[in-house]
Amino acid sequence: MQPLLARPGTRQIAFTSALFAVLMGGLTVGLWFLAATVLSRALTQLPVQGSLLLGLSLSWIGRGTLQALRDHLVFVQAQHIKTTWRQELLQNQLNQNANLQEQQVLGKTLSVLDDGLEQVSKFHGRFLPVVASSPVMSGLVLMVLFTQDWVSGLLLMVTGPVLIVFMVLIGYATQVVQEKQFQSLTLLSSAFVRTLRTAPILRAFERQQKTLTALQETNRILSVRTLQVLKVAFLSGFVLELGATLGTAMVAVAVGIRLSENSMDYFTALFVLLLTPEYFLGLRQLGTEHHAFMEAKAVLPEVLALTPEPTKKPTHTATLHTPPEIRLEGVSLQRGNQQILKGLTLVVPAGGLLNICGPSGSGKSTVLSALLGLREVQDGQVLLSGHAAQHISEAEMKTKVAYVSQHPVFLAATVRDNLLAANPQASETQLRQSLQKTLLWEALQTRGGLDLQLSEGALNLSAGERARFALSRAFLKEATLLVLDEPTAHLDHATEQALLPVLHHLRAGKTTVLVTHRRTLHFPGAQVLSLGTKEAEHA
Repeated sequence: MQPLLARPGTRQIAFTSALFAVLMGGLTVGLWFLAATVLSRALTQLPVQGSLLLGLSLSWIGRGTLQALRDHLVFVQAQHIKTTWRQELLQNQLNQNANLQEQQVLGKTLSVLDDGLEQVSKFHGRFLPVVASSPVMSGLVLMVLFTQDWVSGLLLMVTGPVLIVFMVLIGYATQVVQEKQFQSLTLLSSAFVRTLRTAPILRAFERQQKTLTALQETNRILSVRTLQVLKVAFLSGFVLELGATLGTAMVAVAVGIRLSENSMDYFTALFVLLLTPEYFLGLRQLGTEHHAFMEAKAVLPEVLALTPEPTKKPTHTATLHTPPEIRLEGVSLQRGNQQILKGLTLVVPAGGLLNICGPSGSGKSTVLSALLGLREVQDGQVLLSGHAAQHISEAEMKTKVAYVSQHPVFLAATVRDNLLAANPQASETQLRQSLQKTLLWEALQTRGGLDLQLSEGALNLSAGERARFALSRAFLKEATLLVLDEPTAHLDHATEQALLPVLHHLRAGKTTVLVTHRRTLHFPGAQVLSLGTKEAEHA
């Protein structure tokens, strides 16, 4: 429960709920006090003043208004907590450069970010408000009952805790079946993502029916386990209603006996009978929402697995103002059960080039993440200009690192807007010069130049033009560390060779990390780190 209570905004929800419980409790006692007064006067044929009816109406409206206002405030605060948490989890996955290409990982991550976080958010949106308000409401009602009839108060004080014990026992049963239900949901999400990604292959080998059968079986298991959760929920509701009914009946019998013996007046009897359901209402709400807590508790470990651990580490600035030296000292790096690096030591001098090459799945992106401080290494350390890569400030990394991806992102906007995304302060001259350096200006000038409107993904440019455009944005950054992540992966050999002079120009005065699938880009003096062999080779 500690991670849930530690979320920013949790205290505000608890305080808001407790405050409104006090106000609503006062109005509730006043409401039933006036109702008992009106009914006792009617039964004894005494006149009922209009002020009593007016007060009764205002109390009823006031309680409903406070209830609606509390629900709204709690909903807004809980939604803010959920949204913030989801953004943190998603950003953590991006920062860690998680291998979401694996269908099992992607399906599980999507399940946690969507349904998993929705289940966890029930703690803040449903359980916490009831936990904060129910003791206040039930305690206030019990105190008032003791002042009116100590026998009824004693009966409620005994039956209330017994009801809570039953709620806890059923709640634990709910947690077990809820965990199984969420596991089934995760498996279904993973299977669905895997099916979507492999749909062309499945059609080519005529495996659609077998895959569909497997999906239907996974869905059937999920349905069965969901029904088990509902069965436990209905059982819990039955126990709560039965307990509350029996408790109220015991009070009613005790009141009826004394009323028949003329040892209790009508007002006290009516007031006690009207207040007793309010005492059990808080306990029933607590029991009902305790299932929400158990559902959140069952999914919480999966959410925490994606949550970044808070670390207090120093951050260094002004470390990349000159081309950095890259130094790996006894680095061991692992992804799952795959050993990517083991005790590797290498030094790339300032202004030098490191070529990381290897087949798909060999760990190139994982090594790159470690070099940029986005992933922790199991042993050793990664140093940039003598400082641990993970301790360099984020702002420094954003301004001094130019990253060219094999899948560059282009906005559905003008050429100018896409270039300004790399350097918002760039002038018109600098924008044109960046295109000229990649030999792209002449091709774009005849089509509108900087005002040319790009389609989604810049599909109105050729593959070679998109590659040059991505390099143009890199020219605009005042970077000292250049990262080229397979910049020519989707180009033919002729276009790739035509880009070599541009790449040579771009890396001038920068330390460069080049990630390639194959060794077709040759740079003199480059250090090569080959992955995918039994031991990573450094040449």
